[in-house]
Amino acid sequence: MVTGQYPKREWRDNPDGQIRTIEEAVEIAKKHGVVIPDDITFHFDESGELHKDLTARGPRVDKPCGERVYWSDLEAIRYTYKRTLCGGPETADS
Repeated sequence: MVTGQYPKREWRDNPDGQIRTIEEAVEIAKKHGVVIPDDITFHFDESGELHKDLTARGPRVDKPCGERVYWSDLEAIRYTYKRTLCGGPETADS
């Protein structure tokens, strides 16, 4: 079973109200010691696949129950985020 955890801290808007790009958010994370390998990509949820209680998710892997997931099962390690995580509107046209 592949599982994740819910955040242990409540999400807060940017203190200055600024809307940041993914590139800016990645640079801030790196500045604070977060290591992000080159094969990791981040994208906003443009297709609406994240439901109201899900703000982000890692790569989707569909395997039958009980099967092992290998790194080779992941074509690309892509993380999808709602725009609100960078202080922006829910959708690009909002």
